[in-house]
Amino acid sequence: MAAKRAQRKPARSPAGAPAEGPSRRSLLGAAGLAAASGGWALHLWRQLVLARAGGEVTCPFDAQGGCADVWSSAWALAVERATQLPIAAHGVLWSLVALALPLAVLAARARGRTGEVSFAAMLATGAAGVVASLVLASVQVAEGGFCASCTVQYVLVLAYAGVCVVGMARVGAGVLARGAGLAAACALVAGVALAALGPRAPEAPSAAAHAPAAPGGAAGGEAPTDLAAYLASLPPPVAQAVSNALRDYESAPAKPLREPRALVGSPMAPIRITDFADLLCSHCASLHATLAQLRHEVPPELVAIESRYFPLDGHCNPHIPHASQEGVGCAAARALVCLEGDPRAFDVAGQIYARQRGLTAEDVFALAAPLRARESLAACMASPETEAKLRDDIAWAEEHGIQGTPLVLVNGRRASSFGAFLYALALAGGDPDHPAFAALPPPSAGRAAGG
Repeated sequence: MAAKRAQRKPARSPAGAPAEGPSRRSLLGAAGLAAASGGWALHLWRQLVLARAGGEVTCPFDAQGGCADVWSSAWALAVERATQLPIAAHGVLWSLVALALPLAVLAARARGRTGEVSFAAMLATGAAGVVASLVLASVQVAEGGFCASCTVQYVLVLAYAGVCVVGMARVGAGVLARGAGLAAACALVAGVALAALGPRAPEAPSAAAHAPAAPGGAAGGEAPTDLAAYLASLPPPVAQAVSNALRDYESAPAKPLREPRALVGSPMAPIRITDFADLLCSHCASLHATLAQLRHEVPPELVAIESRYFPLDGHCNPHIPHASQEGVGCAAARALVCLEGDPRAFDVAGQIYARQRGLTAEDVFALAAPLRARESLAACMASPETEAKLRDDIAWAEEHGIQGTPLVLVNGRRASSFGAFLYALALAGGDPDHPAFAALPPPSAGRAAGG
């Protein structure tokens, strides 16, 4: 009997406290949260690699491209230089450790052991994740931006930590210290493995890295005006991105072009680039800079640019469920519709993009003042004609299955917004079957250029 009673006694930690530990359900829940966190973090990491290679990122919760802003911020690049891992990869690293530890506890219990050191490592990992999430969110807010897609990661981390706390055993300080050491060792091993085996992100580009005059990040100099020479000058990641974009462009359905309202460039140009933009979208601002450089680099008879609008604001866009409080994006779009036909409107759009953070309706009126008096512009913005034009833009974008901004059409066919691709297509006279494109590497599997 004494032996049976002894068998029923719970295992005890070295400190003498009962090692109650989390339940099997809690451990499985923590593992599930870590797996979900890892999957989401890997998606963001792949998007970073795609953005660095010149593709279009898809951050579904970021109306204004917050994820790309975070990846290119000064603090994110400092972390990348210090750890040799891009900021988006750190979520994968944390998730791998967070997943391995509850599985280690379950494995230890299957062998009749408590697994308390592994559980202590879970606590340390959860706490480190919470601290890192709070720091990252605070830095983002301090720099004037926020990555809503990253918030998904933070929520999963907080949920993991909550599971650990709810199922927390009374672990002694010595075991906690050993657990923290185990967690740190796991993180080191995972970091080395990810640096060696994870998706390779090209070096973070400068602001003009994807501009046609500096293909793929090459600084200075004029871009070659011969297509074959230009393609030969591209670094391998950029050449691959151009190849992928070309493949996606050729496979996109061709739809009839509409009559343009206002063109920048010759109406006889073999290429018409139509972009649907939200004036508060950072990706749209990058595209506008690319188009501005195209105007400088490409002979004006080759390319015509048509600006259309798709505000990500329920104030004026019935396809967007949420409306902002101020409706500034809608006001900016209406103002630019009213300025159509004035050759200076393209530059005003650039000024609006440059001031998107903190943009107000008053800023829009001030920037448009050299082109149109405030009273006249306000009346035009409120007119049914302007509203009809904006709704027509939105409907046209919906016909092409828009999922985010910017949406780019080349001769009525959906295309990548990557500057190197647009420049190459311009040099080809709009011909995706130009013989020079045969020098590009084969396109990678799947859709790599967005759109």
